Amino acid sequence: MASFTTLLFSVFTLFSRLVLASSSKNNIPATITIPLTPTFTKNPSTEPLLFLQHLATASMSRSHHLKHGKASPLIQTSLFPHSHGGHTIPLSFGTPPQKLSFLVDTGSHVRSQMCKHFLPDVHLGCPRCNGNSKKCSHACPQYTLQYGTGAASGFFLLENLDFPGKTIHKFLVGCTTSADREPSSDALAGFGRTMFSLPMQMGVKKFAYCLNSHDYDDTRNSGKLILDYSDGETQGLSYAPFLKNPPDYPFYYYLGVKDMKIGNKLLRIPGKYLTPGSDSRGGVMIDSGFAYGYMTLPVFKIVTNELKKQMSKYRRSLEAETSPV
Repeated sequence: MASFTTLLFSVFTLFSRLVLASSSKNNIPATITIPLTPTFTKNPSTEPLLFLQHLATASMSRSHHLKHGKASPLIQTSLFPHSHGGHTIPLSFGTPPQKLSFLVDTGSHVRSQMCKHFLPDVHLGCPRCNGNSKKCSHACPQYTLQYGTGAASGFFLLENLDFPGKTIHKFLVGCTTSADREPSSDALAGFGRTMFSLPMQMGVKKFAYCLNSHDYDDTRNSGKLILDYSDGETQGLSYAPFLKNPPDYPFYYYLGVKDMKIGNKLLRIPGKYLTPGSDSRGGVMIDSGFAYGYMTLPVFKIVTNELKKQMSKYRRSLEAETSPV
């Protein structure tokens, strides 16, 4: 999902808090006035990108007002590990709702699902048709997503998304009709840094996921995915800021890393590998869609050489390697 020069670290047992947006409490007015104007005008933009930006902005605006109600500032759902290294959340989607398994991917910027999983009686609303797709001549906006391991294409829809204790209406999603490499789950939940991602459309301030340790198997033991609408930091947690994204990869989470250490030895890795450049090369990225950590070859050699040097004084334990986890 990224260039070969990009360092990619997957977080498994670390509880990660990803701060998506920030706002001052002093800027929140005591009274909120919501104008009753139609979301979709009679003459919507014919430019697909502008039209989708309008939809995402409207969705975030709606979530902003909803989150200031009496609802709990936290939404929690189970996060299940799988043998392919990914993690999924069970959610209901569509009208009428049906249960789907969504792969959580912080390296994706849009939420999508394979439309072949839908039953014939499930209603799907095209954004330009204002929910009445059966009597509408407008074509739904199309999309094509390119990934490092494949591609997918389809069209955008507005539908209902059911979280535990909360239903989001007119949620912008992608309906995938063809994929080069189909995901092992029913759908993909994009958690990237764009307005089209699931947390941004819901208007949450931050999200976190806690992953269970497992032996790359499909287990019923689940972790947690937490969506947080509140401001501020949580006591007892350490925070690290994300870096500004390079132009070619605006939806990834880049972490500021100055160097790496094995034991007490600083490896003195060149900064060009640790910080993303203007050419979009380099950088340390957090991506839940990868099962392992990846390094570009020069960095990999530095790390493995130092690891071999420090481990040479230890004897290999076959008992530890072969014993069940």
